[in-house]
Amino acid sequence: MAHRIRARRLVILAAVCAAIAGCVQSPATAARQAQQFNDIGDQLNELRTENATLESIVDSLRTVIAKHDTTMSRLASATGVVVVK
Repeated sequence: MAHRIRARRLVILAAVCAAIAGCVQSPATAARQAQQFNDIGDQLNELRTENATLESIVDSLRTVIAKHDTTMSRLASATGVVVVK
């Protein structure tokens, strides 16, 4: 009877130790993960900066096209040319 109780305690102790050992993380792994998260953050910031630059370029091109459209409309109306839109 005492042998069964000891066996149960050993099994429970082994299970608890295995669970605890499974939760422990090495410092090197944690450092690598932290570095990877920092790298991901840096890449996201670069993408945001590039996206903002591209949006400003597109806005600038829209302004230029609007000015050209206005100029073309004025020239067409001054010369009497019919422009189909």
